[in-house]
Amino acid sequence: LLYEEIQLAARETVASRPLDELLAQRAEINAALTQNVAAKAREYGVEVSQVAIKDTVLSNRVRELLMKEVEAKRLAQAALVSAREEVAALRALSNAARLARENPELLRLRELEVARAMSQNGGTLVLGANGALPLAPKNAAAAPQTGALEMESE
Repeated sequence: LLYEEIQLAARETVASRPLDELLAQRAEINAALTQNVAAKAREYGVEVSQVAIKDTVLSNRVRELLMKEVEAKRLAQAALVSAREEVAALRALSNAARLARENPELLRLRELEVARAMSQNGGTLVLGANGALPLAPKNAAAAPQTGALEMESE
């Protein structure tokens, strides 16, 4: 009979708390359970000094729900990180556009960097008359008739 009383007290204590609290506040739950069981045990002339929850076994359905919750939180966190990275990239592009607008010579320096990289990696580089650098594949058709200079590097 005392065993049944302990089982009922444990179920009552566990069932009255949300799962998160059950998993996180084990010491407080053990103290409440000890008080509840000690009162029942005194009726049988037994003194109980401590009762503790040893294991918490969740049903398959509860485990699945917890896993879905964890996965949803992980996906939400990943989406937040992705959004922050996108905002950072847009800020960088905005700053680059502002710098290019305020300092056109920076664009020319960038064009020279691209030209140097192309010459090191091989391929065809077409330098346009307006200073832009349209890149063409190695087997591209002849450069436009606008005075452009084609450089082949290998």
